[in-house]
Amino acid sequence: MSTRRPRVSIINSNDEIVMSLRMLFEDEGFFVSTGHVFDFKTGKSDLIDFLKLWDPQAIVFDIAPPYASNWQFFEQIRALDILKGRGVVVTTTNRKELVKIAGPGVHPIEILGKPEDMGDILAAIKRALARHEAA
Repeated sequence: MSTRRPRVSIINSNDEIVMSLRMLFEDEGFFVSTGHVFDFKTGKSDLIDFLKLWDPQAIVFDIAPPYASNWQFFEQIRALDILKGRGVVVTTTNRKELVKIAGPGVHPIEILGKPEDMGDILAAIKRALARHEAA
């Protein structure tokens, strides 16, 4: 990676998960920005402005219940031009339920509070950052 700190955004609505991921990524030397899914979904915060401001190379985006409406919101976001070229790692608390809604081509990382969950997310973010740098 370049000498500049990699930029990662965490978009989640669980403050404890956000704090844990922030600490993990900052310990790895990443610059971290955070936002709440609900704030973006309800218009309290503007996602495009957030992405322009922080310019993350990779994003951890959580799909929480209600899965159907949150997946639909994520699909709208995923179609935005501003997401092109950014790595996106999808997380959820119920992989089986999300895959039922989103389809078998979706491979979210399930967060259940186990230490390996964080390791899986970190590995996925590092892969996303490596793809971003190679592009």
